[in-house]
Amino acid sequence: MKKLIKGLKLGDHYDELFSYTQNEVDIFAKISGDLNPLHIDEEFAKNSIFGKRIIHGYLGTCIFSKVFAMNFPGEGSIYLKQDLKFFKPMFTIEKYRANFVIIEHLKDKHRALFQTNIYDSKNNLIVKGEAIIQNSKLL
Repeated sequence: MKKLIKGLKLGDHYDELFSYTQNEVDIFAKISGDLNPLHIDEEFAKNSIFGKRIIHGYLGTCIFSKVFAMNFPGEGSIYLKQDLKFFKPMFTIEKYRANFVIIEHLKDKHRALFQTNIYDSKNNLIVKGEAIIQNSKLL
């Protein structure tokens, strides 16, 4: 496991590049029970407004949980809240960048408010959000 980044402060940021395969989308569909054909049926999705299968919104944003737990701030993090707004769909194999910025902190509670955004390879905003994370060693 990666160690907790100590001494994080207002304005600190972190980026994580990621993508998902169709196999990962199919597994998520089975686990979540969301078998919407937009995610798993190529023929159905081909005739949709997207023209192809899309990734589940919550699968796309699972990257936030991974980063908070493993990289920024790291182990011991407790995910308290997440707000999301989806602007565009995400697709398999395409590369995305999750961006995290500390925009507020409460030292006495060991909590921070993070801006959590996802961008595509052309730097278009795909998902915009904010999360509250608590970590006993944070800030």
